[in-house]
Amino acid sequence: MYNADSFNWRRSSRCETGACVEIAIVPGNRVAIRNSQKPSDMVVISGTEYQRWIDSLK
Repeated sequence: MYNADSFNWRRSSRCETGACVEIAIVPGNRVAIRNSQKPSDMVVISGTEYQRWIDSLK
């Protein structure tokens, strides 16, 4: 299990509302993703899956 409080969470500099997606790089080539308004809920995926997701948004 992961301790989300120890992660270095980042969000876009364009986030002005406080309702943002946050990401953190975690051990094991993984990326944690969460909603800043509900930080206790997060998804952890592999770095490869994260890159595929980002590429699909372009």
